[in-house]
Amino acid sequence: MKMNMKALAILSAGHLITDVNQGALPALLSYFKEALNLSYTTSGTILLSANLTSSIIQPLFGHLSDRRPIKWFLPFSPLIACLECPSLASSPATLF
Repeated sequence: MKMNMKALAILSAGHLITDVNQGALPALLSYFKEALNLSYTTSGTILLSANLTSSIIQPLFGHLSDRRPIKWFLPFSPLIACLECPSLASSPATLF
């Protein structure tokens, strides 16, 4: 069986970007807490909701993509994930 190296590289990049973004929120949370005057409860709720939604969304999208493959979704997903974290830096504090 011959491996499709391009698809494997895109899958690996997407997985790496997702893991980096998941790890960035706890690191950025202390900054957001100070900058936005958040309580520990609010900070914990933000982290909890991010982990819960990730735990629900990842298996859901995995199931959907296994049932109905969408070729453009594979390279598009890492691109969206790459834009997510830097967009937090440019968003005004009034949005939170």
